[in-house]
Amino acid sequence: MLFFVATNDVLSQPVKEIVNKLATDASLKSAGLSFTIIDKASGGLIYSHNPHLALVPASSMKLLSCAYGLKTLGKDFRFRTDLEYTGSIDSDGVLRGDLIIKGYGDPSLGSEMTNGAQDLDRILNLWVDAIRKKGIRKVEGRIYGDATFLSDEGIYDSWQWADIGNYYAAGAYGLNIFDNLFILKLKQTKQGGSPLVRTTNPNIPGLNFANSLICAGPTSGDNAYIYGGPLQYQRAIRGTIPAGTGEFEIKGSQPDPPATAAMLLRQKLALAGIESRSFAGSLTGNIPEGKRTTIESFYSSPLKEIGTLTLVESSTRRSKRIVRY
Repeated sequence: MLFFVATNDVLSQPVKEIVNKLATDASLKSAGLSFTIIDKASGGLIYSHNPHLALVPASSMKLLSCAYGLKTLGKDFRFRTDLEYTGSIDSDGVLRGDLIIKGYGDPSLGSEMTNGAQDLDRILNLWVDAIRKKGIRKVEGRIYGDATFLSDEGIYDSWQWADIGNYYAAGAYGLNIFDNLFILKLKQTKQGGSPLVRTTNPNIPGLNFANSLICAGPTSGDNAYIYGGPLQYQRAIRGTIPAGTGEFEIKGSQPDPPATAAMLLRQKLALAGIESRSFAGSLTGNIPEGKRTTIESFYSSPLKEIGTLTLVESSTRRSKRIVRY
């Protein structure tokens, strides 16, 4: 489905001939094609082809989503993420309460895909520095990832089971981290053999894999799929990766991104000598109530930069990388 908002200068082009040529292309003989051009100034119809044909919008929907977001929020809008705490901090630097990462829907927090976004390690270090400056030396309570700003639905019923365990169907939550994905590293072996699961980045506690992968031909490409949905830490891996002697990477969706954010902060605090009891996410609905104090707020890149990436890149493409020893 193609949808354009254009100006009248488009009329000088043989639009009808171009669309008809596309519609009769032999390579598209089994495809459904719907094409509409609307005049930007008047809102009037310039040309359409099968305008009422029902099609899955797919990536075309990004045009409407980004346009609405930019018009409503403005091109310079920045998503906010707050670092908060409950309770009080005593004279010894002990927080007698909980630490909370409160998200407001930033899709680029700790992203490796978004240009201009601060990477995961940088974000975690900023959080640790802010906690130190607040005088906190120990957390008596837990560390929470709070995604309650948005629904915990994340993904939708119509999404395919073969997709939702993979990074390109990771879902969207009030608190997102590292594109809501993990990188799974596999040890390649000979053709017909079963590759070994090595590690994930980030290392998510409790995440396990039932591995049914097979190594196919050396040039076979990435045909591996991860199966599993939100809050499911037992994942199945099926399909094939190329045979070889190196390491092959595929990407999956995190079971609980808010919990991942809290877990990563807890690990980083431990390296800095700041103890805490445990971590939890908000998809399980156990975020503590009560008064909160904001330690510091962190902001994303402007929406225009995030929107540019959204419109240019497509996360429906497969991602693969081989690392040689």
